[in-house]
Amino acid sequence: ILDGPHDKEAERHPSMMDGLAFFPEDTPVVALPNWNAPRLYVAAWNLVQRWSASALFPAFRRVARFRRMLFRLQGTFIPSVRRARAGWILEKFLRMAGYPDLVPWAVLVGTPGPTQKLTVQLRGREGEVVAYLKYGETEFAKNRLANEWKVLQGLPPGFSPRPVAFGPIGPGVGILVSALPGIPLAANPVPPAMVRAYLHAIQDMPGLQVEVDEHP
Repeated sequence: ILDGPHDKEAERHPSMMDGLAFFPEDTPVVALPNWNAPRLYVAAWNLVQRWSASALFPAFRRVARFRRMLFRLQGTFIPSVRRARAGWILEKFLRMAGYPDLVPWAVLVGTPGPTQKLTVQLRGREGEVVAYLKYGETEFAKNRLANEWKVLQGLPPGFSPRPVAFGPIGPGVGILVSALPGIPLAANPVPPAMVRAYLHAIQDMPGLQVEVDEHP
């Protein structure tokens, strides 16, 4: 857990939910589907990188996947670019967590509401996905991230992303977790057998049962 005051950063950044503050200063950034209603912010250094990072745009159903493809093509080949502002909010947090060399490639904006969070995809020097950072500012979002940190610490290795760091970031809090290999599963009312087996394994672990009103 990373401790430390963040009042000064909060004064400089009253809110980071627009996503630009999560990129280093002067980073070229593209917003998908557009700057009026951004769902995903993507660092826009070059064509190949833009295409790779834009894959984080969420889509599960067939129509949504088609729209995502159009958004990704537009953001890759005819991007509308803006520059990240001064004062990279993640610099101190990543340094204290022991990952000073990670670079944000994409920032996913969660569903608006009292529990809204941002998810930052962080990659290494070779472009490999190393970790994800989840960030929230509201009290509900902060409490959920604290609960997630607690739950991840209680799971054995291999059952979940590895919890790396948790602490204040500007006016909110963030949780840094390791990346896991794999691909998102398509939406399905009946989970695949591998998912059901995983859930049963989690359910049988001692000490993980909690009361309904305490569930994260």
